[in-house]
Amino acid sequence: MSQSDESLSPLINEVEFPLQHMLQHMANAGNPLGLPPGLPPAALLHMLISSGGGPEIHIGPAWNHFGPPPPNLTGEGILVNEKEWSILMMHSAIDSDDPQPTRASVASSDAKNKETLCLGHRNMNELDKSINEFKKMKKVNLEFNTLSELPDLELPDLEVIDLEGNRFTTFPVTLAQRPNLKAINLDGNNLATLPANLELPQLEAVDLNGNNIVLYPEALIQINHIKHLVLSNNGMTYIPLDSFKSFKNLKLLVLSNNPIKELPDLSDCHLLQVLHIGLCELTSIPKWIGELKNLKDFNIFLNNGLKVLPNSIRFVKQAVIDSFDEIFARSTATAGMFNQEPDRIMAMLKDASDRVWEQRRKILCIKELTPESTTQKKKKKTKKSKVKANASNQNTAMIEVLFSECERSKSIRKKIAMFLA
Repeated sequence: MSQSDESLSPLINEVEFPLQHMLQHMANAGNPLGLPPGLPPAALLHMLISSGGGPEIHIGPAWNHFGPPPPNLTGEGILVNEKEWSILMMHSAIDSDDPQPTRASVASSDAKNKETLCLGHRNMNELDKSINEFKKMKKVNLEFNTLSELPDLELPDLEVIDLEGNRFTTFPVTLAQRPNLKAINLDGNNLATLPANLELPQLEAVDLNGNNIVLYPEALIQINHIKHLVLSNNGMTYIPLDSFKSFKNLKLLVLSNNPIKELPDLSDCHLLQVLHIGLCELTSIPKWIGELKNLKDFNIFLNNGLKVLPNSIRFVKQAVIDSFDEIFARSTATAGMFNQEPDRIMAMLKDASDRVWEQRRKILCIKELTPESTTQKKKKKTKKSKVKANASNQNTAMIEVLFSECERSKSIRKKIAMFLA
């Protein structure tokens, strides 16, 4: 044993079992710190001391990556540099080409330039400020911890942050003004609203599923450049009708499982591809639904008060049918509650189509000729132009009534008017 080992002998004897326990946990976790195989407790203690820390102990949230803290490791006597330990723990979760990061690689500039950090599923109740060591970080995953607040994040390039399954009751202050933030996931927290001072000019995706939002957040009205917005499984009973009037870029909107009785006006959202309004309390679908030409997935399941669909539904009929696939791609147990719903919706779609074709048939039968005498024909000949004009006006009026719901019907109206002329 060297002189330094002799000087540490009492301390090594005291903590030998806890250090062995620590090494075992690290081995079980895939050795994320890149420790040599068979490393003795004394060597580990040397490594901890060489980090330059004072006589302090840090058994923080990072321990959840390796399992519960070893026994007898909560007293004084182990020299751990808190900042270095936190960085090591974070580096072990970085999306890196180095599967076994070492203390040297953590200190390297390459490690500090990594752009993705994953610290999910670790039961953390606090995020250490040493995360700010990674100045180039763009994506941070903190899902399924027990966080209720974030430290002041000094990550100027941050673009994506995942906070799903935590305990936030208010929107993190440090995220309220982020010029580069593009996506934030707050699914499964306890938010009741959003702050009014949000300044997120690049924000494209927001997931607020499963919170306690009863009133539609006015702050969202100002962030009208959003492309993806998820507000399902909250307690919203009403969304202001003009909330989405300026959302020109919106592609996905999920409002499922909210007790809303009326849809907001989405007629200006021409890029909308996915619209989920299942498990709400809707009793009608607005006529403007036919104007959403890009709609590919339109889920209206389990709105039990919905008995009739508008005629314009025919323009998005395939989007409704395609939504069935997503429902039945889930587990059999989940899909069981939807067994009768496709038949009910298909029946409503058929009724809407039947109404359209019946109205077309009536229009096309307007000019049906009836037998008449030669005298009657001569009398009518003198009034031919006037009758023709009146009939044309009448037919055009009826066509306008039938096909005024959608822009694409202009060509249809023109062709039928020519046929009836």
